[in-house]
Amino acid sequence: MFKNLCSFKYRQRLIYRGVCGSALLFGAFGTSALTAAASGISKIPVEFEANNLEYRSEDEMVTATGSVVLNQENTVLRADSVSYDKKNDTAVATGNIVLVSDDGTLLFADKMKTLDGLNKIEAEQLHVISTGGAKISGEKAEYIKDKLLTMRKISYTPCNICEGRKALWSANATSFEKDDETEMVTYYNTWLDFKGVPFLYTPYLSHPSPEVKRKTGLLLPSFMSNDYLGPTVSVPLFINVDNNQNLIFTPTVTSKQGTLFNWNYEGRYNEGLLNLAFGINPMDNYSDNPRGYLKSNFEYDINSQWRFKGNVNYTSDTSFLRNYSIGNYEIPWLESGATLERFSGRHYFATGGTYFKELRYDVSHDFSPVVAPDFYYSYMGNPTDKGGYFTFESYGAYIGRGSDYEKLRLAKDVQKINTLSAWHIPYMDSYGGVYDIEASIRLDGYAIDNYYVNESMSDYSGEKARVFPMLSAAWRYPLIQANKNFYQLLEPVVSVVVSPQGCNPKEIPNEDSLDFNFDDTNLFSRNRYVGYDRVESGSRLNYGFNWKIYGNNLGNFSAFAGQTYSFSENDDFLAKSGLNEHTSDYVGKLGVSLTKYKTDINYRFRMDKGNLHLHSSELNFATGPDWLRFSGYYMDIREIKTDYSLIAARKETGLALNTKLNKYWTTRGWWTYNLQRNKLSDDKRGGPIEWGVSVNYDDECFTLNLGVKREYSKNVDAANGTTVMLLVDFKTFGAVGYSYGMSGSNK
Repeated sequence: MFKNLCSFKYRQRLIYRGVCGSALLFGAFGTSALTAAASGISKIPVEFEANNLEYRSEDEMVTATGSVVLNQENTVLRADSVSYDKKNDTAVATGNIVLVSDDGTLLFADKMKTLDGLNKIEAEQLHVISTGGAKISGEKAEYIKDKLLTMRKISYTPCNICEGRKALWSANATSFEKDDETEMVTYYNTWLDFKGVPFLYTPYLSHPSPEVKRKTGLLLPSFMSNDYLGPTVSVPLFINVDNNQNLIFTPTVTSKQGTLFNWNYEGRYNEGLLNLAFGINPMDNYSDNPRGYLKSNFEYDINSQWRFKGNVNYTSDTSFLRNYSIGNYEIPWLESGATLERFSGRHYFATGGTYFKELRYDVSHDFSPVVAPDFYYSYMGNPTDKGGYFTFESYGAYIGRGSDYEKLRLAKDVQKINTLSAWHIPYMDSYGGVYDIEASIRLDGYAIDNYYVNESMSDYSGEKARVFPMLSAAWRYPLIQANKNFYQLLEPVVSVVVSPQGCNPKEIPNEDSLDFNFDDTNLFSRNRYVGYDRVESGSRLNYGFNWKIYGNNLGNFSAFAGQTYSFSENDDFLAKSGLNEHTSDYVGKLGVSLTKYKTDINYRFRMDKGNLHLHSSELNFATGPDWLRFSGYYMDIREIKTDYSLIAARKETGLALNTKLNKYWTTRGWWTYNLQRNKLSDDKRGGPIEWGVSVNYDDECFTLNLGVKREYSKNVDAANGTTVMLLVDFKTFGAVGYSYGMSGSNK
C-alpha cells in the first residue's frame, strides 16, 4: 500500500499565474493530516499556477488543468486538475495529487474534495508521509472539521521504504478514527505484520493522537522471571496530572512474593523540580514485615541566589533492591541529604546534612556516620594587575555514629572546622617557562568524643587544633619541535613543596581521607590526600618528564614518568603506599593512538624504586575497525593499608569483542576474570567474575536486543546466576521487555 511514495517529482512548466481568495488548498495529514486547511486558512489568498485556466460564468465554475500548483502560506498543492464550484463552495483536485504542508508533511491522493467550505474533506487512495517518517495509507478518508477523521482499509508503518526496502513491520486495520475532541486514535480489527507475515491480532487498539504529548492511560507491560520472584508481570498506568506533572502507578505481580506496588512521580515547576519513586510489598516472604524502598530528589530555587536541593534514598533491607532489580543495586550504600546553597559572584556557600544507609551485608550499619549539619564556603578574589589572586575555603561538620562505634574502632562523635587560605601567582617568563606559585595556610579545629586511637591508649575525648602553612612552586618548560610529518613536545616538570613535618596528630580521626592511591595523576598535587582530615606534611621535590608526539597521519604517542623525593622520612603514609620513604616509587603512563589502524593503548604503572618490581599496572586497549572492534584491560594493584582497613589487592583481566555486521546488526561479547585469590568463590586460584553476549538490531522503526549474562557473586543475597534479557521495541507503538534470572537469591 506504500508504493509510489518515494519517486514523485515536481513539474516546472507553468503558464497561468495568479492570486485568488478561494479555499483551494487541502490540509496536510501529519500530526493532523487533513486539518491544516480546515483551521481557518480559507481567508488567506491562494497563489496558483497552471497550464490552462477556464472559467464558466453560467455555473461559476473555475477549472485549472495541467501542472496545477497552489500555494497558501508555505502549504503547496500540486495536481493534474483542480476545479472550484463557487456556487456550492466545493473544490475537487484529481490526478497525481501531492500536498506539502508547512511542517514538511507529504500527502498523496488520487482524488480530493472539499465540501461546505473547508468543514469537510474527502480523499481517495490517500498516502501520507509525516515529518517523523511515519507512513499511513488508506482507500478512503473523510475529515469533519475539528471533530473526526476516519479512514478505511489503512496501513501504517514508521519504517523507511525509500531505499528499495519493504516495511519491516506495519499495522493494518479495516478502519481508523482520529477524534479531535477526545484526542484519541482508534484502530479496528488490526493485524501487526512483521516482514509481511501477520503475527498479532487485536480487534481494538487505541492510543493518544500523535500531536498529544501526554495523556492518562495504560502503558505496555513488561515481564521478567527469576528464582526469587518467579514469573512476574508489571502493568504501568500513566496519569497525566498536568503539563508539568505526571504519576506512574505500576503494580508488579509476582508468582512467589505477592505484589509490589510502585509509584513514580515527576514534577517540573517554575522554581524547581521533584522526582519521587516509592514501592512497597506487604506480603513478601523474605520478612514478616512489609518490604519496600523510597527514592527522591528535589530542587527549589528560592531566588536568583539561594537554592535548596536534596535527595532521599531508603530501602527496608540490604537485599530488596537486588531481589527486585531496582536501580543500581550494586552500590555499597544509599545516600540521603539536603543542601541549602547560595551563589553570589565569586562567593559560594552550602550547608546541609547527609545520612548513609549501608547495603553491604558484611558491614555494620554503625560504620556509616550521620553527617549533619555541615557547611562549605569558597571565595576566589579578583586577579591583580600581575595576575595574582586570593582563594579561601572552609568546611565544617558534625559526624556522629551509633552504639557500635567502639567495635569498629571509630570515633563516636567528631565536630570539626577546616579552613584553607592561599595566594596564587601564575607566571610565564620570557623564555617560555610556566610557573605556578602558591602560599597557603591551613587552620583546623576538632572536638572529638570517644575515639579509639590505638591499643596503647584509652579512648580519646578532647579538642585538637592544627596549623599547617605551605609554600609551593611548580615549573614546566614545554619545548615544541615541528617536523614535516609530526610535532614533538618535550616538557620537564618540577615542583617544590615546603611545609612542616608531622602535622597529622594521631588523636584526629581520619573520616574523609581514606581513599588513597599514588600515581601520575597526583604526583604534583600539593596534598595527595583527598578530604580534610589528613595533610601531606614535610618538604619534598617532585619531578617528571612529559614526551608527546603528534603525527600527521600515523597517530599520537605520549609518555610520562616521575618521582618524589621527600627531604625527611614521611610517616604520613603507611607501608606499601610508595611514599613512605625518602624516595618514592616511580609512577608514569604510556599512550599510543594509531589512527590508521584504529588502535588505542594506554598503560599506567607504579614501579618500585629499588628492584623495579611493578606495584601497580593498569592496561587498557582497543583495536580494529568498527565492524570488528577488540578491547580489553589488565589490572594488577598491590594491597594498600589505610588507617582503618586494608584495601585488598586486585588482579583481574577482561576482554570484549564488538562487531558491526551491517548498518543495523551489532553483537557484543565480554568476559572478566579474577587472577587474584578469588574472593567470589572457594577457588583459591581465582575464577571468573562475569561474562555475557548480546545481539542487537536497530533501525528507524524497530529495535531488538537479546542478551545473556552470567555473574559470579559472593553476596549472600545473590547466588551465581545467569540472566537472559529480551527487548522488542516497535517504535511509535511501544516496547515489550522480558528478563529471566536462573538464580536470583540465596534467600
